Amino acid sequence: MYELINQLEDEIVKCVRCGVCRAHCPTFLATNTESAVSRGKVYLVDAVTKGELDLTDEFVRDIYRCVNCRTVTVNCPTGVQVHDIILQARAQLVKSRGLSNLKDLIFDVSTNGDRPVDRHLAFFQEEITRNLPSDNQWYKLLPLTGRKEKFSSSLEELSERAMSGVTGSRMRVGYFVGSAVDMLYPEIGRAVVDVLKASNVEMVVPSDQKCSGYSFRTLGDFDTAAYIARANVEAFARANVDAIVTADSSCALEMKQNPKLPGNSEK
Repeated sequence: MYELINQLEDEIVKCVRCGVCRAHCPTFLATNTESAVSRGKVYLVDAVTKGELDLTDEFVRDIYRCVNCRTVTVNCPTGVQVHDIILQARAQLVKSRGLSNLKDLIFDVSTNGDRPVDRHLAFFQEEITRNLPSDNQWYKLLPLTGRKEKFSSSLEELSERAMSGVTGSRMRVGYFVGSAVDMLYPEIGRAVVDVLKASNVEMVVPSDQKCSGYSFRTLGDFDTAAYIARANVEAFARANVDAIVTADSSCALEMKQNPKLPGNSEK
């Protein structure tokens, strides 16, 4: 019935419910709720695979009550890939229930229910409108904020900064800026460019690069994440670079995960 979740059975059986995750899961440490800890989530997903539980609102709440930090995965004594289980369950929720259920979750996570919502959520809206085609299903959730805050892109500035002052470079790299550096912390981008130029590295900052897609994959929208991944692969292929660098750890992790996304097996 739920084909994406049913693929998790081999991973689920690795969990012996020993409870070691209780000492490492930040969500559990903050809530002291069993359904918030990793073994609790694994138990819930297992119940769905066995037909004992449906994709209820409560299931949605518990599956999204995770920051995807992977601390439990690193410390699990039996090696359960907990983050994969949670993300695959979220992908099933998006496939089965669509994105409409995410609006309240985003409000809860980003604002603790306060209105008007903060700049972080406005930034997420800006990221959506900047990176996706107009017919993407995320637009059904807009406006998320009730107001549209503008964040100026620093891509053009970084591109001009990268093009000057390097002669006889030893290699040519593409700089994947990432949305946070691009629109919130441009000083980090300037520092990356300056350090690499000082190391005699030629830099290219493709103006058509998009966000990494990390936010979308973390929320379970693998199709949108795959669309963004393919667009970035094409952008950097056109730039003809020897390597790609980024100063954003989340972006780097997402780019390494790209081959696992739908339609990306050839990338």
